[in-house]
Amino acid sequence: MLELDDLDTRARHVCLAGLWSAYTLPEQATRLLDLANTMIGAGEADGTVYFRRAKAYRMLGMFPAALDDIDHAFSMLPPGDNEIHQDSLRERQLIGVAVQSCQQDRNG
Repeated sequence: MLELDDLDTRARHVCLAGLWSAYTLPEQATRLLDLANTMIGAGEADGTVYFRRAKAYRMLGMFPAALDDIDHAFSMLPPGDNEIHQDSLRERQLIGVAVQSCQQDRNG
């Protein structure tokens, strides 16, 4: 079995992308969060890692952490990279919708 320590940074980014898109994977959010935290702890953090971790936090209902991460991802983006900016903006909007949905559920 392949262990996380056997992978280089590029391979971990591929794994992170796979987890990010694996909607039917049990415990997707927890696995995504664990790998992103490992990468950040190893000094492999870039905007993509924070972007993907924001989704994990959103899925786990940890909205303040999700907003912090997506804002951090935004701050790491180079100017003029519109496609990446759009993806980050979309994630930020999804976080906002999730927050509103939870507030509506609480207010019945």
